[in-house]
Amino acid sequence: MFKRIEEFINYQQDKLIISKQNWDFRHKKISWRNPKTYNDHLVLSMINPQTKKLWIYTDKLEVRKYVEKKIGKHILNKVYKIYNSAREIDFESLPKQFALKTNHGSSWNIICNNKDKLDRLAWIKAKAQLDDWTTTNYYYFFREGSYKLIKPRIFLERYLVDKQGQLPDYKFFCWYGQVKFIQINTDRYTKNHKQTFFDLNWKRLPFHRYTPSSKAYIPPPSKLPEMLEIAAKLSNSKDFAHVRVDLYQVNNKIYFGKMTFTPGGGMYNFVPYKYEYVLGKYF
Repeated sequence: MFKRIEEFINYQQDKLIISKQNWDFRHKKISWRNPKTYNDHLVLSMINPQTKKLWIYTDKLEVRKYVEKKIGKHILNKVYKIYNSAREIDFESLPKQFALKTNHGSSWNIICNNKDKLDRLAWIKAKAQLDDWTTTNYYYFFREGSYKLIKPRIFLERYLVDKQGQLPDYKFFCWYGQVKFIQINTDRYTKNHKQTFFDLNWKRLPFHRYTPSSKAYIPPPSKLPEMLEIAAKLSNSKDFAHVRVDLYQVNNKIYFGKMTFTPGGGMYNFVPYKYEYVLGKYF
């Protein structure tokens, strides 16, 4: 498992840090030798030295090559430009609506729906935020190994919303190339943010994770069968035991979002807690 003594030392350090974080944040001990819960299995995969090799799928730019090969470039959103740092970005050349994203972290995005309302001070703050992100290795937050080797970059992506001004975000939890259930985010980035889970027939599941489930009616996406097929194809690799495939449906068209191998960094319980054991059996 370990090719060098440094790998073993890093492994032990990561175990100590993850154990402390889990106890402090969710008041749970990790069962390192006999994993049974979803999060037990997740953190074991996070610190496995082989997980670092998954960086090419975690990197939001590099993964596009894999998606194009497996599915086709028609589900990839348009990327206008790639930058090594925020200093390279010319504000005047940015489109009226845009998304500036980093390739090496989670939710490290600057989304602008109207550049005319973005004054100079706000832009200076946005650039400072981008600089902070690009000088930070996301791996050091939760010890998710798939992030460790990514070279930070910023990319300018087409602003993507549907006719209602929303961006429906569907997350497909997959094990060994099979989709097991789906998460849908609603009212994201607001105090009303909800995460609701469904089975493959769009029947609500009796658990939640980060936030309570939405009580509102949520219709299935019109392209659900095709999305399930895409998620299964993208997750079907000998290198993947578990991966979450994120897809969008905008104006009846499917777009790829990202692939995440350790959702939530092993820091959030499924509630009721018994589902930690139910989902742990998928590994």
